[in-house]
Amino acid sequence: MPQQQNFGYQGFRSWGNMPISSMKPGESNFTRSHKFVDVGHGVVYANGTPAETLRDETSAGTAFSVVKQGDYVVPDRRGISVNFSKGLPASKPFIAQSVHRADFTKTEVDCGAYAALSEDALIDAFDSIATGAPEIPISMVKPCILKACGGDVPPRVLDKFGKYFELQADGGVSLDALMQADAVVRTGALPPSLGGVTLKSGAPEWLVSSRQVNTSVVKRQMKSSYQKDLGKDGELPSERPFVAKTGMASTTEDLFDGTTKDTHHIPGYCGHIPASKRNPHVVKHGDAEDPRDKATSLRLYHRHNVPGYTGHQPVNARNDLGERLSGAHPATTSGSAALGLVL
Repeated sequence: MPQQQNFGYQGFRSWGNMPISSMKPGESNFTRSHKFVDVGHGVVYANGTPAETLRDETSAGTAFSVVKQGDYVVPDRRGISVNFSKGLPASKPFIAQSVHRADFTKTEVDCGAYAALSEDALIDAFDSIATGAPEIPISMVKPCILKACGGDVPPRVLDKFGKYFELQADGGVSLDALMQADAVVRTGALPPSLGGVTLKSGAPEWLVSSRQVNTSVVKRQMKSSYQKDLGKDGELPSERPFVAKTGMASTTEDLFDGTTKDTHHIPGYCGHIPASKRNPHVVKHGDAEDPRDKATSLRLYHRHNVPGYTGHQPVNARNDLGERLSGAHPATTSGSAALGLVL
């Protein structure tokens, strides 16, 4: 009889009592710790291990990424001082106006040849342009002044001549009118030493208008408390009124400003009541002694029918006879039948 081998207990075993396997068959702690010890030894990198690409780059790193040391070549050890040996560049013209020139103006120089313009030169220039005619067009006034001065006239002087003839209805300018314009322009364009006048600026417009007396504002009659209680000198107490507007006269009327007690409004009026008594238009509006006119006519937007009516809406007042019943008027036979009033 063959001998039986005993393999141990092979019946039911609870999972709670069974040990959990933590390693694979044939695996040990040594093999697990030395599993990847030889990985990568046969790989050779030419430029070293590539680093991780950065998400952001600096402006300096981007600017000098393609720059080499040989690119830094100093042309001259003197630096920018070498430009002084070659001569400084020409200065640019100053197109603005300096503070010194604004404070210390030289009107004789700024006016050009117009400061020495004589009447004979102006007459000769007028005759050469007019060619025997008594007048020249307004558009030829500036060329006439330029010709008389030899072309050396600043634009501001020519603009003064154009402003002088701006409102002239006639299109022609005579010699006398040109001479008068020259006299007016000369007083404003030339300095006092050359026959001009010194123009002084006046007060601003808002200040002048604020000093004007407003004719719509009147002086208010002021009374003391003694005069309100006992009356003024010469007044009889029996002749004093006891009714004021819509109520009784009171000695405390000065406290009624801005309320319905000082107006003809009914008590409880919530509209605007001005407290000022110096403007007669404001007083009339606030007292409301006369009923106010209707701002609009009710007929323009009043509708006799209920909302939703889409029938005819008469425009003429003669055709506006009230509610439109659309053939269902009870006073007619058809309308009564439509309404079920006639059997």
